[in-house]
Amino acid sequence: MLLAFYPPVLPSPQVEVADPTLANQQPGKPSEILPSQPATSPEATAPGETVTATVAVAEPSLPATEPATVAATEPSLPTTQTTTGTASLALEESGIEEPYVLGSLLVFPDRLMELFTYNEYGCLRFAQAVEGLAEALEGKGRVFAMLVPTPIAYIEEQWSEVTASQKDAIAKTYSNLDKACGVDVYGALQGRGEEYLYFRTDHHWTALGAYYAYRAFAETAGFQPLSLDAYDSFALPGFLGYLYNLSPSPFLYDHPDTIIYYSLKEPPVLSQPLIYLPSGDQPLSYRIFMGGDYPFDAVYTAVENGKTCAVIKDSYGNAFIPWLVPHYENILIFDPRHYEGSLLTALARYQDIDLIVLDYTLVTRYPEYAEYIEGIR
Repeated sequence: MLLAFYPPVLPSPQVEVADPTLANQQPGKPSEILPSQPATSPEATAPGETVTATVAVAEPSLPATEPATVAATEPSLPTTQTTTGTASLALEESGIEEPYVLGSLLVFPDRLMELFTYNEYGCLRFAQAVEGLAEALEGKGRVFAMLVPTPIAYIEEQWSEVTASQKDAIAKTYSNLDKACGVDVYGALQGRGEEYLYFRTDHHWTALGAYYAYRAFAETAGFQPLSLDAYDSFALPGFLGYLYNLSPSPFLYDHPDTIIYYSLKEPPVLSQPLIYLPSGDQPLSYRIFMGGDYPFDAVYTAVENGKTCAVIKDSYGNAFIPWLVPHYENILIFDPRHYEGSLLTALARYQDIDLIVLDYTLVTRYPEYAEYIEGIR
């Protein structure tokens, strides 16, 4: 059974990189996932100053330097749902005849998906927290909610016995917004089943999935998004994600994901890099996007339009934030799980603010997540 939002499994595309060992590197079998340690929250930095990121997590630190030079290559991931040829043979070799539930996962021959539990109170509390931000910023800025569905959301009718409706959870949340505005990320990704929008071995979306959400946000916020033609794309094969660690299999080990990232052909001057490539024998990680999660981070650009975007986010926001760079002079980033300061104090000196609360839908399962958002206000 092939699923929407994933191309069939084919060998990873070949990519020329500055260090040829990176392209040919076989990923090691990941060890047990250790809980990440929150990094120390840096002080707010004035525009024009360089922001230095320090990563403190279980994985080896990524260098806070400009990315290594990687030759641009058009990603060659398959874009059809055909089951013939190599893809069909590979799936047969997976050893899994029928999808099955393993704890909080739905396990398929060639991918893993997180199950979703609907919590109406969690949806209401999330909306309440976002509305509180909108009231606090009234007259100074706009507030947007962006709940990002996970891939199982698009096959939930087929698996309704084991997973709840994320579409309904998003609708319930957005229906309780008044001063804040909900961005339809669900609709932006729907109908794109032939594109590589989610990883097969990880719980995150790809940069391309985040791009379509960025277009939906731009439409809602009233500005023109850039076309992908304005970007060069870079493919890094050999990524085994968090979900693989929960349910490792020889098949997935032999058919890892590919991380594709995008870089503006004519980028503005930035206070820090947006992509952090691994060095040496470090494994590929979703942390190449923004270097991972920090309590507070900031990107200052040479756009010089006076606009500020504040993003309250979980790790899904990391692949999304780079798309904002052409449109804002200041981008302030807050992780409510670890930030200990005051959002309103950090925003006090800025005007013309767009505040985005971006999380994947699974946060609505936990009403206490709203307390994190309210706690940094």
